[in-house]
Order: sequence, then C-alpha cells, then structure tokens
Amino acid sequence: MTHAEHITQEGASPRETDLPFGHYCRYKLSTMRCRIRSLGKQSLRLGRWLESDVFPAASQAGHEVVHLEARPEGVIRLEPKEGMDTTLELTDCHELCAFLERIAIRSLELETRLESNQIVDVLMFLYTYRRALSPRHDGSKPATGVGGQLLSDHGVHFCCTQIRVRDQALMVEYSYCVTRLSQLVRWFERKHLHFSDHRALFHAAPRYGALAVALSLAVLLAFVLTNSLQLLIVAALVQGAVLFAAVYLFFRGMGSIEYDNEEKAYRLARAHADLTRHAARIHDDLASARTVQRKLLPDPRQMPLAETLEWISSFAPETEVGGDYFDAAQLGDHKAAMVFADVSGHGMAAALITVIVKMAFRSWVEGEWSLSDFARRVNRDLCQFTPDSSFVVLVAAIYDHANERLDFVNCGHAPEPFHLPADLSQPVVGLPRTGSMLLGLEDYIEVHEAALSLAPGDAILLATDGLTEAMNDQGELYGDDRLVEFLTTHRSKPVADLVASLVEDVSRFVGTAQQSDDRTVLAFRVRGG
Repeated sequence: MTHAEHITQEGASPRETDLPFGHYCRYKLSTMRCRIRSLGKQSLRLGRWLESDVFPAASQAGHEVVHLEARPEGVIRLEPKEGMDTTLELTDCHELCAFLERIAIRSLELETRLESNQIVDVLMFLYTYRRALSPRHDGSKPATGVGGQLLSDHGVHFCCTQIRVRDQALMVEYSYCVTRLSQLVRWFERKHLHFSDHRALFHAAPRYGALAVALSLAVLLAFVLTNSLQLLIVAALVQGAVLFAAVYLFFRGMGSIEYDNEEKAYRLARAHADLTRHAARIHDDLASARTVQRKLLPDPRQMPLAETLEWISSFAPETEVGGDYFDAAQLGDHKAAMVFADVSGHGMAAALITVIVKMAFRSWVEGEWSLSDFARRVNRDLCQFTPDSSFVVLVAAIYDHANERLDFVNCGHAPEPFHLPADLSQPVVGLPRTGSMLLGLEDYIEVHEAALSLAPGDAILLATDGLTEAMNDQGELYGDDRLVEFLTTHRSKPVADLVASLVEDVSRFVGTAQQSDDRTVLAFRVRGG
C-alpha cells in the first residue's frame, strides 16, 4: 500500500511538508547554494531525464516503480524491465553520484508518478541534511532528527513525496497533498450559510469582488477630498496589493483545481484499470466455464438410439453460462434415458447446480435406477449441497423402442413436454402432469411416473420457460398459447427445422428486448413415420 492510498483510507491528507518552519527556511537557503553548483545542475538533468524518458516508458509497460543504480564512475543506470525501450543510463553525473555515495545511498527506487521538480526537491533535501545522513565514524546510523526519520518506516513527507532510506536505497513515493488554498476553499464552503459546495464560491464572488473595488475606491476618494500626496501613495499601494492578491489567488486557485483534478483523474484511471482487469479476468473465467458447461451437454453426434430417434437441441443461456441442462444416454439395446432440467435463477450459481444433476444422471445410467429413484437422488443432493432458495424443475424419461413407450416423471417443469403426433388430425398436447413437486426444497418428496405410447413419426419437444416467458419491448410474453399454436402449424417439418424455426420465432417476437432467461429446447422424433 502506498502512502497516498493509506491517506485515502484514513480520510485525511498530509501537509505539503512535515518540516518545521525553521528547517524549511534552512532547506530553501541550502537549495539556492546548491542549484548554482554542478550537483544542482546534474540533479536537474536527472529529473528531466526521468520525467521525459524513463517514467513514460515504465508507465506504458505497466511498471509503477523504477530502480536506478548510482555508480562511482558517474553513471546513473536504469535497471531494465520488461516492455521498456528507453535510454538505460545517464552519464556525466560525477558530482551527483559522489554525493549519493557520501550519504551511503547506492540505489534509488522511484514511483513513476513523480515529476522532475520533485526529484530535484528530494535531492536538495538530502543535500540540506547531508551531515545527518552521513555514516558516523563508529558505523552507527542516526537514531534521531531528520536522519532518524528518513531511516524509519514512516520516513519524511516533503513536497508531496514520501522519502525513506533503507538498505542503502533511497525510496521516493508520490503522495497527494491538499494545498492550503484547497483547505481554505473547503473551509469557506463549510462555513457558508446557504450552500456547502461550489455554489458558495459562485455566490460569494460578486460580493468579494465588490469589496475589493470599494476598498480601492475608498482610499482614492479620501485623496480627492483631502488632496493629500500621502493618501495618493497609499491608494496606489492598496490598488497594487489588491491586484496582486487577485492575480495571485486566481492562478493559485486554478493551479490547486488542476492539481486536485489530476489526482482525481489518476485515481479514476487506476480504478478503471483495476475494474477492467477484474472484468477481463471474470470474462476469461466465464469463457472457461462456458466451455466446461458445453462439455456437460451430450455430443449431438453420439445421441442414443440414433438409428431410431432423430434428435435436435438448442441451448442459449442468458449469459456465458446458464441454469438449463439436458442429457441423454443409451440403456441397453432398445432404451434411451433422458433428462431435461431448469435451475432457478441463471448465471454461474445456476450453472454449478447443473453439475449436480449431471453427476446424478451418470449414476442413474450406470446403476439403471428407476425414474423415481433418480428424481429422489437429485432431490437429496440438491437439499444437501445447494442454498435453501435454490430449486430445480426437471423432466426425466426412458424411451423403450421395443415397446414404443415413453415412461416419464415431471417434477414441476413448465411448460410441460409436448407430444406432436404424426397423425395431423390429433392435436398437439402437453404430456399429462405426474403431480411430482419440484426438487431441492424438501428432503422427502413423492414421485409419480406416467407413460405414453409413441408411434413412428411422433415427436416429443421440451422447452424451458425462457421461451414461453420471453418478453418483447411492449411487455408481452411469448406464452404457452403462442408456443402451442406454433407447434401445431409447423409440426410436419423435420424436427431440426422445427426447433430452428421455433427459436427464430421467439427471437423475432422479442425483437430488441434484452434476453432475461436461458432458452433451451430438446426434441426427438421416432423415425419411420
């Protein structure tokens, strides 16, 4: 955590410097002497090189800190990092390298947010307190004063930087400071009677402007009335002072606003970068999860009883993954087992629950349980491993081709499976409800099985409520009636064309409205009709 981040969490900002006024004056005098020497000029060269070449290249490569080595031969060398393409060293820095060596500093660790003037200020600060930083004759380190503060964990806050010296390395971090003018503005806003934001300044501007004009005119009026040269001089001085104060406050105010805006923009950019990085990670995770979920579904090229049953499916989750699931597998020579489920909710949580149904289905196929046993097993696993608010509606069936019979259970699934007879004189109807309750809410449930005879050419179509509850921009639902009407009109089509047309019809009905649920269809037709 950087010092600036620590300040943000604590809800306060540091002053521009931790130095007392007397020490600050000492720093200014020392800086004036140093800047005219080679050390000051080399410090300025270093700051400009870092700001113009090194820091931009490091930031573009995604590095927040650069490491520099001060060599005795007068070279400041940059430690190369991945993605950085810039000049690796600054030569002819003999005075600067010698100075750093005298105060036992071999390397520099600098944040890329630093500006050239801050680099110079830090070096001038070290020059001011060079005696306190120089190693003692006995080799001990300073424990008090500025030298001791620099060697502490907190370091010294100076000119919007946090300075530390550790293991012969100078570490400088950028640290945002609230300027005195910004503090004055915030105080003014808090004390205003009517507003506590920028409107306080807008409303006060004319009054304070008029006060400045009145002050200047009052002295001028006094001169006109008294014709005194002294008052004329005073009037000129007052007007000059007012003009200076106005120009000074204007530019300082604009500078403070720009400084605050730059800090806000930086924090917003960091937050945006973090969000973008997290979003990309989530997107990659969801893409992987989508691949996994697709693999949970049966391979269309290896559906059971393919020589007898014509299979087709459509799977369109609302997001990358969804809570709809279907599967099919062969039982013996003449039987096929199938399951069609819809988990409450959608997204990643629902997708995880479909894995429970998948594992139970595999156990069912391998153990050749009854339909009732399979439904109870799924219910038991859901009650044990999922939240109380989750549930699953499910249709499980076994088709026996030898007897042309479909045995099934319907545990709360709506819409119910549709029977599309090959005989066009017979209506499209939903399979009779078995009275079994949905799964995952109670430990014990009653499961009732039902049976249906299927003739060659008959078809069964299962759809999740993502189709019937699909809503258009006018708030209308696609609905069960529209679904039955569509199936009645198009049931003579090949089953693949039927499902494709159904999905297209729902999409056409919804139009530009956003998809709000997973949409899944599974259908098969008995060949030979």
